[in-house]
Amino acid sequence: MLTRKLAGLSTATLAVLFSGCLDDGKRAVETDATPKPAATSTKLPPMVETPGQLQGALADKLTQVSLPVPKSGEAQTFKFGKGEYEREAWVAKLPENGQLVSVAYANGKIFVGGGFDSSAMYALDAKTGKRQWVSYNLADPGPTAAVVDNDELAFDTFSCSLAVLTASTGKVLWQKWIGSETPTQPAFTKDFVLAPHPNDDGGFALSAYKRKTGADAWHASIDGHGMTAPIVAGDYVYVTTTNGTLYKFDLKGKRQWSQRINALSAPWIDGDEIHVAVHEKSVESQIVLSAADGKRLRTVTSAKWPGDAPGDDTHAIWSYEGSRPVVKDGIRFTAMGDRVEARDARTNELHWERDHTVGTGARKVTSVIAAGPLALITSRDGHIVALDAKTGMKRFGYDFDATITAQPVIAEGWMYVATSRGQVFAFDLGNKAIDGWHMWGGNAQHNL
Repeated sequence: MLTRKLAGLSTATLAVLFSGCLDDGKRAVETDATPKPAATSTKLPPMVETPGQLQGALADKLTQVSLPVPKSGEAQTFKFGKGEYEREAWVAKLPENGQLVSVAYANGKIFVGGGFDSSAMYALDAKTGKRQWVSYNLADPGPTAAVVDNDELAFDTFSCSLAVLTASTGKVLWQKWIGSETPTQPAFTKDFVLAPHPNDDGGFALSAYKRKTGADAWHASIDGHGMTAPIVAGDYVYVTTTNGTLYKFDLKGKRQWSQRINALSAPWIDGDEIHVAVHEKSVESQIVLSAADGKRLRTVTSAKWPGDAPGDDTHAIWSYEGSRPVVKDGIRFTAMGDRVEARDARTNELHWERDHTVGTGARKVTSVIAAGPLALITSRDGHIVALDAKTGMKRFGYDFDATITAQPVIAEGWMYVATSRGQVFAFDLGNKAIDGWHMWGGNAQHNL
């Protein structure tokens, strides 16, 4: 699709992540020495497009990068690119070979679970991929994407439990059974860990637990499994359920409102407005609600719905992300189907739009990551493309020929990517200022 508008931009600007039950909580932990980080370049490659090439597909003009194949359980560093744009990189192969969900970053470490059938959580060195510690034999298999805050690492496991570990060492602080199937990642806020889960009455709840001890703080009823993660903004928490209902609670567990809107994503909270994807007839629409009462304010855009909502399939819920919008610096970024676009978050004015490939319409791209001056997307066939956030022009694009099904993270000038075959790979983006997206949704509240 052609770019319709680059509003207000000068020519100079244009150029320029079963079974089993809880046991005694004792876990084996292995550690390795932390190597010295490698130096990071400070330059991005020049623009690879001109304004006149904005009609081209994002999958065009990609640099092919071959990932090395390290031994199982090991990591291998490598380089790609030429001259001043040569990039440091690494790839780590977990002993498990299954699909991974989003990784998390904190204090020079990357945290990733071993996959749906695994009972392990790994910490890898962020600059080399070498294992720093591994916590084996979690209470249950299927660790979700993790969140990290103040040296505390939290994640659910698919069947039964919520766990909090010390991020620096892998020591288990506490674990507890919270529901028969818990496929949704948690969130940290203030003194609590928040997690959706099935309850003892055959229904579902969003619950808060004391982050230091795991003691119950409060439970609030919801109508289904949580979708991807609870979202915290200020003194409120929002959760979308797989039944399509969006809830708002305060941090004491009191419901403020709920709206049945056929929601297809976790929401993004932008001040007094909520941005979310919904299913309407045969299309997927991006809409805006009032944060005060949940009433619909406007429709932003729509695209053909690929029909991939997880429903009651808890394995699908475990890895589902959907077309969650992102708002940064007044710009709303959306990736739906094969299309990526940027609009004014308040007026809906189109800044730019791009297609990943031509004429497909299926969900091929993950939700947008906004970091530094860039808007980055990945595709399920291994493409990683960085766009200038203001203009939509391609800054660089790589084809790693690896199946990417989870949102990557960006930290201190590096990008970290999980694959469907038990790999994590990372590479230097060329500028340490490209930072701030350290876990799914950006931070431990999933809402930057």
